[in-house]
Amino acid sequence: MIDNVWTRFESLCSYHNIPKKILFKLWNKAYNDLICTLHNKDYISMKQFHELFDKNECSRNNYIQFIDILGESWYNLTKKMENKWNTILQGNIIKGT
Repeated sequence: MIDNVWTRFESLCSYHNIPKKILFKLWNKAYNDLICTLHNKDYISMKQFHELFDKNECSRNNYIQFIDILGESWYNLTKKMENKWNTILQGNIIKGT
């Protein structure tokens, strides 16, 4: 996901002749936000995982349901973040950053 956002940043900045300095300024904001959000999601996911197994019993169905929900939530989060930063980038390019 981070690679996709970076590729989009590079592509749009190159197409619109945006200087590298501005590209890196925008990228630093995006990268910091992406990493912070992913770290928070990872922390929450691990906490939920431990809570599931601290019950001393975890049926196969509960585990499969947990994995499915977790996978879907990660997918939704990464798509949301990717869309957020693509929208911000396009808005900055239109404004002339």
